[in-house]
Amino acid sequence: MLDKFTASPHAQARMRAILETVSGQKTIPEACAELGLGEAIFHRIRGQALRAGLNALEPKPMGRPRTATTAQSSVVAALEQENKDLKIALRAAEVRAEIAQSMPHLLTRKGRSETKRQSTRRKKGS
Repeated sequence: MLDKFTASPHAQARMRAILETVSGQKTIPEACAELGLGEAIFHRIRGQALRAGLNALEPKPMGRPRTATTAQSSVVAALEQENKDLKIALRAAEVRAEIAQSMPHLLTRKGRSETKRQSTRRKKGS
């Protein structure tokens, strides 16, 4: 019966021994001798296998799992776009602050007009 499932021969031998001990076809010492395991280890793996089997048999909701509604998706998309826009605005403000700190003369009207005159003079002089 276990040959139908994809598993290593090692795992199949262990599962076969576990099932045989549960059904009473083999004693635990016989199964341990066959697998080359101590009884404590065999009891541990047998308990793990039985717990895994019981967990797999727990009732679960029918059908596919629910997905996020389209309203939630649109809200998430809008928030992601707003986040992106705010990051761009923050970076622009940081650049403006760096410019203001390193070139304060550009912030005054007088400083801007003098800078324009100087650049115009350079162009004419070239």
